[in-house]
Amino acid sequence: MASAIISWVAKQAGSYIFDAVKKELFGDAADKMDILIKEQEEIKHTIETLELEGRIYEASQHIMDWTVQLKEKLVIADRGNREELDRFVNDIGNANTGVHYALSNLYNGLLGNTGTGGGRKLLDVWHDNAYRHLQDTNDLNYTILSYVEEMDTKLEAVFELVRNGLILLIMTTKDQQQANDWSTEWEKKMRGLMQTVYDNYPAAVKLLKPSYEASWMADAWWRLQRSSTRNKWLYHRSNGSVDFGVESGSSTEWKFNPSVTSGLVGLVTRDGDRLKIDSYFAGGMSGHLEELKRGVNVVFKMVPLTGSEPIISMDGPYKESDRSKIDCRLNKNAGVVVPFSDWVLHAA
Repeated sequence: MASAIISWVAKQAGSYIFDAVKKELFGDAADKMDILIKEQEEIKHTIETLELEGRIYEASQHIMDWTVQLKEKLVIADRGNREELDRFVNDIGNANTGVHYALSNLYNGLLGNTGTGGGRKLLDVWHDNAYRHLQDTNDLNYTILSYVEEMDTKLEAVFELVRNGLILLIMTTKDQQQANDWSTEWEKKMRGLMQTVYDNYPAAVKLLKPSYEASWMADAWWRLQRSSTRNKWLYHRSNGSVDFGVESGSSTEWKFNPSVTSGLVGLVTRDGDRLKIDSYFAGGMSGHLEELKRGVNVVFKMVPLTGSEPIISMDGPYKESDRSKIDCRLNKNAGVVVPFSDWVLHAA
């Protein structure tokens, strides 16, 4: 996760190779750089998908190239020739072309301060693309979980670049306090970027996942209120049937099972009964689903809607066994579809 890299920067970046280089233990420093280079190789494909362009792209390429070159110069220094290492450090320390300049371009681009993408934050561009994918109800493999994981994967790749750039930056000083100060500065900047990603999430995601670093509330109980008619709730009667309508004192507490951590979600009652569907018919002011203990298990694709309220669309229902969509129209001739969507989430 991206948060793990922030923790590493806060605790280790200031001394990761600084101590070894200061003691001229260049071989030890080179071995440590090997770890960063290996991880850098693993994210190259992700970096290629990040839609970087202009100065942001150049900055990312410079940081990756310099990371490899630093290891090479450390190996040469370990053999007794430090001159190449000193020249390299001097070059990347250049205020106009070096690593500080590259890191600034990368950071500013993520926040939309370089004109890239019409001045929009690159973080916003990534989010909008991921959210459009989530809204595609034809793709049941891309779920609310996929959406959040995609943003974390992209941010993690960028944070690995920032971490490597920070290690390079620290090489340009001989002052341990300066190294520590840079680590603190970039930890704060990375946390700010992470918060920006979280702030972009719809309200329902924030309710289901209380912070960027928090786990999903997979075992929480919820009440589902129709957003269009606020006196309507999804509830189950004492006879085991399920309605959406006026509450009438019936139980309205549900858990998502399978939960959001599984992708597509189902619903289960306090009694442990899964929502199943056998048939559907109109029942006065509210629709009526057949008994919980009958029919087939169903799942839905949850799509959180934008806005200040935690509203979710529940696309479906789909048979859990084969993901085929169940025809749940009130009147097949009229083509009126059962409105499973647009529920306001309330913690039970």
